[in-house]
Amino acid sequence: MAKFAATDYDIVINSVNLSDHLVSASLPLEQAAEESTAMGVGSREYLVGLKDATLDLEFRQNFDADEVDATLWAIYDGDAAVTFVVKPTASDVSATNPSYSGSVILTQYDPFGASVGDTANTSPTFQVTGVITRSTS
Repeated sequence: MAKFAATDYDIVINSVNLSDHLVSASLPLEQAAEESTAMGVGSREYLVGLKDATLDLEFRQNFDADEVDATLWAIYDGDAAVTFVVKPTASDVSATNPSYSGSVILTQYDPFGASVGDTANTSPTFQVTGVITRSTS
């Protein structure tokens, strides 16, 4: 298996590519384990329950038009789900560069997350709503 260094993640949110400001990305995927154990069984049994995910990002903040703050504010103020696509690199989607996509709602946004002299970053949190799709072509 090839080793991989995260140097070129590609992130598009609400049709805006913010990759040039991205510092980190995390898409933890979860699925509930629903207990289905009944009498007469010697071990606990489980069924796969509902799936869930969040999209956690960190950006270098930018207040220019059509950049980080303008994009995130529009999503926050719009009160609606938006689409996202994230890939390991900016290259075309392939078996070695899969895309993960779906819809998200913005659940947390702090436009001013820095102290005096620090690089201004922001770390919005998005709740995935619905199904995530993984594509390789």
